[in-house]
Amino acid sequence: MKLDRSREFGTIHGGEGRACYEQDGLLFDAQGSALTEPAELAPRKRMGRPPKVEVSDVDAQIEASLVG
Repeated sequence: MKLDRSREFGTIHGGEGRACYEQDGLLFDAQGSALTEPAELAPRKRMGRPPKVEVSDVDAQIEASLVG
């Protein structure tokens, strides 16, 4: 895999390795050759809506006292 210079990528300065560039979580050397292999992307967990919260009697009493 090669570095795609037409897309955004980061440069790495210093460090102990041969990596000079980073793109999409992968490291590349000065010639643009991949130093790391892409890991299998785990399916992302969908966040969705949070579960509905039941209104308790205490909540209703507090709300009633605040309103009137």
